[in-house]
Amino acid sequence: MSLRQALNIFIRSEPFTISLPKTPATVGSNERLAMIFGESGTPRPPAEDLDEFSKRIAGLLAKGDPLDRRDLLRAPWCIRSFTEPLSRKPDLVERLVGQILEARRRNVYRMLAAAWLHNFNFGGLCVSLVGNFLKDHVDDLGHPWKEADAAFHMFDAAAGPEFIVDAAFQGDCTPDDILSRIGFRNRLPAIGYREHLYRLGFERYEKGTNSNPLDRLKGCGTGLTPTARFDLRR
Repeated sequence: MSLRQALNIFIRSEPFTISLPKTPATVGSNERLAMIFGESGTPRPPAEDLDEFSKRIAGLLAKGDPLDRRDLLRAPWCIRSFTEPLSRKPDLVERLVGQILEARRRNVYRMLAAAWLHNFNFGGLCVSLVGNFLKDHVDDLGHPWKEADAAFHMFDAAAGPEFIVDAAFQGDCTPDDILSRIGFRNRLPAIGYREHLYRLGFERYEKGTNSNPLDRLKGCGTGLTPTARFDLRR
């Protein structure tokens, strides 16, 4: 792609915005999750009103009641629900991950990882708490999660994204390319995590020592290209 073409793409493109659905459960995302997990019949995120479900889960956790398998599969999405997130009460999140640990079910671990990546918000409540739990039990997640954390500390909320962006710059490619190379061959449905990766990449260009904007744009063309900007819309 020539620099002129790249400039034309920027001129014609609309500002990027993310509009999350009422709930994270859609047929398309469930199919992508199943493909990534490599298992058929992977349980779906909750299709019902997530805030109402979160209220019920919070009540059960507050009383110390055990969650059944169905609730354990859905509860990870309540950590970052819209108006009733469990993350507002870290003690409830600690009880939730404690029950997930006791259950020792790979599909529950993976649902927790999927929800963490999808709703990733650097500096958000309980992001490090859940990330550290996933890192400590990455063997239970299996491939490709285990390899991703071993290579790039993926579940370290602070260091992981930096490692992936470093690799993208060094390899003249995009963060999505890096994720693909470590086993996520289908596009990872991790809106929050991927948005953070690309934001880090563009921030580095803004802080770069090259003051010539055209040269800096040309540099973007080797990895975090203008077209890569649209990857986040998919």
